[in-house]
Formats: sequence, C-alpha cells, structure tokens
Amino acid sequence: MVKHVWASLIYCLKTIKVTSISGIRIQFERPKIFNIGRNFNFFIEYNKAHAASIYNNEAIAASYRGDLKVNNELSLKDLIIQKFDTLTEGQKSVAKYLLERPEDSVFKTATQIGMEVGVSESTVIRLCYSLGINGFTHLQQLLREQFIKPNSTIYKFQESTESRSTEINNIFTNVLAKDIEIMKRMVNDVKEDDLWAIVDDIIQSDQVIVVGHRISYGPAYWFSFILNLMLGNVSMYPSTSDIIESIMGLTEKSVFVVVSFPRYTRESVRIAEIAREKGAKIVAVTDNHLSPVGRIAHRTITTEVNTSSGMDSITSISALLNLIIAGISNRKHKEIKGRLKLLENEYKRHQIFTDY
Repeated sequence: MVKHVWASLIYCLKTIKVTSISGIRIQFERPKIFNIGRNFNFFIEYNKAHAASIYNNEAIAASYRGDLKVNNELSLKDLIIQKFDTLTEGQKSVAKYLLERPEDSVFKTATQIGMEVGVSESTVIRLCYSLGINGFTHLQQLLREQFIKPNSTIYKFQESTESRSTEINNIFTNVLAKDIEIMKRMVNDVKEDDLWAIVDDIIQSDQVIVVGHRISYGPAYWFSFILNLMLGNVSMYPSTSDIIESIMGLTEKSVFVVVSFPRYTRESVRIAEIAREKGAKIVAVTDNHLSPVGRIAHRTITTEVNTSSGMDSITSISALLNLIIAGISNRKHKEIKGRLKLLENEYKRHQIFTDY
C-alpha cells in the first residue's frame, strides 16, 4: 500500500524530504495540509510552475527508488557546462557557486547555499535533477570526489593563514600572501592531464594564434612571445579590426589560445567563435569554466585573480601560462635548444642587443 502511495506522489511532485514519522504533509502555493496514512510523514515541496515537466517523469521516480545513476562519463563540471544554457537564472547562479566554491559547498546544506546565492532551497534541489543528479546528497558526493581531496593544500593553507591573519598588517605583505594563496590553490585545482593535453595540442599544431585584451593583453603577449621563441609558428592577434585577415589561414590543426579575464571583451569572444567555425582548437585561459570563452572552448584552464591591491593582478595568469611553457619545454627540449642557438647567432650577427 505504501509503495503505491509513494509511486503516485513521485509522478506529481517535485521534491520530497523525510522529516518525521506520522503522515504526509503537502505544501501548495497557498499552504494546504493533507494527511495521508499514519506510519509515514513526508514534507513535499510542490512548485506549480514545474508541474507539467515533472508529471509522469520516470527519471524523477527512478531517482527516489534508487534506480537512477548519474552518467559517470561526465564530471560535474562537464554536466554544468553541457546543460548551462537550459538552466533557469537561479539555477545558473547556483551552478556558478558550486564551481567557484566547491570546498564550501561540500559542507553547506541546500538551504545555506541558497541563502549564499540568493535563491530558494528548492532551486538548489531542482538544479540537481536538471543536471541528472540523484538529489543534493549525491551532488555533495560528486563535489567531494571530483573537487576536494583529503588534506588538500587549500585546507592546510587556509588553516595557516587564519592563524597568522592578525599578525599581517603590512599592505605589501597582504598582497603577496594573497598571491601565494592563489598559487597554492592552483596546485590543487589545475589538473595535470588538462595541461599536458594543451601542451600536446600546441606542439602538434600547424600554427598558434594568441589573443588577449585589456588586463589579459599583458600575459597573452608574454605567452605568445615566449612560445614563438620556442616554436616559431606563433602570432599574437592584434587589437585591430582585421579579424578575417588574421584567421584566414586557420585549419583544423591550428590552436587558438584565448586569455580572457573580467571584464570580458566582446572582441575576444567574437574572434574565438570565428576561429572555432574555421575548425581551430580553442584553448581558454580564464577565471571560470562558465566564462564566455570557457563555454565555447575545447579545453579550459582557470585561475583566480588577486584583487587585494584594489586592482586586478596578472601574477596568477602569467603563472598558469608558464605551466604550459614548462610542459612544452619538457616535451621539445632538444628542438627548442637548437632553435634558440640559431636565434642567438642571428642576434649577434645583426647586433640586436647592446651590452653594458
């Protein structure tokens, strides 16, 4: 009897929580209470706006029976990126919070996350099912497995900074301490496999174009300059209107590196979209997988930006790009050494540099 009542309710209702034992309480838009049975009491949140999409939804019913499994081929990050455009504005805000602050999300309830983001608890719960995840508990499990590692650097560093926070009064020390914090967080967040994949893409490419505007221009220029010294097939996209001319030669073997940090420029996104249409592989170096370029890139690596000086710092951006440089140097050490020797001979022959 209980199983039949359970199944019937699942098909019509969005979210179910077990709260106590003694009846079922159903909450509609205007609170109306109905008691069903004497042995079970479930609190059911019903959202009328979503009733049509929930009614006869076998996936929801299966999730409560324990039959539904998340597609393990996709990480939580990939699930969010894949389904981001289909989410409501509230769900998008929650999704961004989960990716930006996974270490906090693991230890917070759905209600607490909702309060942090400015949405209801039910919005957090509905996001889980929109992503095909078997409830909020399963979501936190995925966060633990995919983002949080036991005794990770971030927790050790947070503990150490908290213990000395009252001792740091110098503005210069504060800024440097924040840079160090971001670097250590980068060690935990950036996956080695992602870096090596980008390194191999660049090495195997027929050409590399790098683009960056505003705050992103400095690190992008440095990266393109060093990369061209090493490989010789790299160019920096100029901040002019000759978009088409710059990318006419792009092929499916080309790599287009976009360095894009807030405030994001439309030109960076537009040129990346055109490069993708030409078949080039897009590599995004940005602050969030859900940034405008992060969502259209084939590969994305991220880092935070230090704003403790009152302005955006490029320290972490340069450090992240330097990891790619280090990987290429490791892979192509012999070839790069030979190229640099040839360049040095040309510098001397043409007296490019002056000694003091």
